[in-house]
Amino acid sequence: MGISAKEAAEVVGMSRNGIIKAIKSGRISGQKNEKGEWEIEPSELFRVYKPVEEVEGGKVEASGSQSTPPYTTVQALQMGLFQQKIDDLQRRLGDKDGVIEDLRKRLDREAEERSKLTALLTDARTNRPETPVEGKRGLFSWWGRRKGSDAL
Repeated sequence: MGISAKEAAEVVGMSRNGIIKAIKSGRISGQKNEKGEWEIEPSELFRVYKPVEEVEGGKVEASGSQSTPPYTTVQALQMGLFQQKIDDLQRRLGDKDGVIEDLRKRLDREAEERSKLTALLTDARTNRPETPVEGKRGLFSWWGRRKGSDAL
């Protein structure tokens, strides 16, 4: 997620038009969002331009308690981007946990099914009637008996 051309200009101490000119000349890369406004990735912006530590003599306070130290605009911007990445990673981690749980359930169901099938197969083998193994029967044994011997 990028920052607007106006925010980028404030961070590096330039004008908005200067940032747009740098995008159009190819010095930095940027994309237009669905509203038609330019967005620039901070890493791309900082690759070319050095951030200004204090913009217009002010510091941006971090949201939260009063005991937190004041942050510069760049630090606040970076913290916001990091928080977005953390939130995205936590969402993806939750999705992966759901997939793992689903796979475990499938594995358990398949193990139960496999044990039931094994039990059925084992039971079928033990309950079938045994037939004694007899000698060779067929055309040749009949022919051999007719001639008086079992072998040809």
